[in-house]
Amino acid sequence: MSSQALTFASCHSRDHAPQQPAAIRYRLNENELHVWVNDQGSKRVCTELFRSGVVDRSRYIADVAYCRYSLSETVLRGYRIWGPACASLMQRHRWFMTLIATPTKWFIEDSAFHMALRDTPHWRGRLVRRAIFVPACWAIGALSNLLARRRASETLQH
Repeated sequence: MSSQALTFASCHSRDHAPQQPAAIRYRLNENELHVWVNDQGSKRVCTELFRSGVVDRSRYIADVAYCRYSLSETVLRGYRIWGPACASLMQRHRWFMTLIATPTKWFIEDSAFHMALRDTPHWRGRLVRRAIFVPACWAIGALSNLLARRRASETLQH
């Protein structure tokens, strides 16, 4: 693949009508992968696992597309707060990448089911997504939104 390849992929989620596909575009530039989903945010932890070869391209693309399409902006905001720090730890400490890889791969397999790359649900991935990832990210994102509104109102009062 050339170092300046630009590729577009479109996936249809099991949970959503085919008229509104979750679309992702990605570009490989040298050894760096840049991911955009509708020109917004990215998946830091999954990107690190993809870069290290732990996750294959089709699963990675399906995960990014499904998450961007299905997660609320509050959840994504929460993820954007802790995701970069987690990815940084993964880059610096191999033991941390190994620790985080298993539940993250389960999460990705759950996304693969929703994006019709798997025939059966991945129950451990669904548990990670619904019981840990979404509630934690939502709480962090909601707190961040609250603090941002509070700062904005204090600025207006002064």
